[in-house]
Amino acid sequence: MNTKQTISFTLIFIFINMSNLFGQSQKANPENISGYYGASSQGGITIFPNKRFAILSIGGTQAGSYKILDQNVIEFSLDYEPHAFVLYGRKTESLGDTTRILFENFHETSAKVNFEEEPKTEILDFKNVFSPNTNCIDFPYLYKSTIPIKKLRFTTPEHPKMLLEPHLAGWILEEKITKIKKYDVYTFENTKNYNDFSICFTSIERRVSNTFYAEYQNGQLFFDSEEGIEKVPLKELQELEFYEVLSQFTPKNKPKYLNKEFLALPEIDGLNIDLYQYDKTKDIYHSPKLKENKEYFEIDEYELKRYNEIFPYYRINTVKVHKHLVKKMNLLTEFLFSTECD
Repeated sequence: MNTKQTISFTLIFIFINMSNLFGQSQKANPENISGYYGASSQGGITIFPNKRFAILSIGGTQAGSYKILDQNVIEFSLDYEPHAFVLYGRKTESLGDTTRILFENFHETSAKVNFEEEPKTEILDFKNVFSPNTNCIDFPYLYKSTIPIKKLRFTTPEHPKMLLEPHLAGWILEEKITKIKKYDVYTFENTKNYNDFSICFTSIERRVSNTFYAEYQNGQLFFDSEEGIEKVPLKELQELEFYEVLSQFTPKNKPKYLNKEFLALPEIDGLNIDLYQYDKTKDIYHSPKLKENKEYFEIDEYELKRYNEIFPYYRINTVKVHKHLVKKMNLLTEFLFSTECD
């Protein structure tokens, strides 16, 4: 081998090693970390260039935002709802002066309600939503009042700070809390004269900001493990559109859609609002083209009927949250619902 060949091989060797070194030290950015990481049978995490991500697992779906820290470490923060109660409302003409309230996700809570417009004393009377003997679910839970309701109050026991730790939130139940001195009282003002409501209780887990971390190296994510998870490019995902919708941040002023059976139709479950026409006088969405879209309207992948009419409910943000002493509350034994199974 002559001198020129030796120099050539030496330069090639140096170039290859420098390329490997560059690949190992390549700085993570939203473009090169974007992709799907996980096993399709168990779910995984999908990362997008817009600094959003989506998680799909056997336990459900979640979304959030991420930011890239030093040393190629990525901080993932799940979206959360800080309020224990989220209220939606609408005006349904067929109800007249009566009021209807749909209760969602209340069957495992000790939440209580008060619908007095102007309490006669500072001592508030609160009824239980469910009886203590409730042991099964019989959806939907609809409370009906013969008169308009101007103020809606919902309350739940104040939780010690230790309950707001993400690693403890899922393990400690409300019923385990002793010596409760205060309640969190949410007072909603019905300023738009709605008569049709949907109130949802937010679980403890969903009320805290849950953050986790991963390290990005050469197309792999490392979550507290020596074994990395390979990236699948976004363009190779068959379910890319589904993940994109799931990852989108849901504004607090976005309507909630229910069908005739009071089942929510979120966009992540395939709701296609473009197939409906809006009737402003009735405030409903319907489709005059049922035959053309028969497959969509008859059934979806979860076997829930989408129907040809859906009803928008609008989030009510006129809410005041305050701490209320137990000694200034009259906790009644009465309840709105009781469902017992043999």
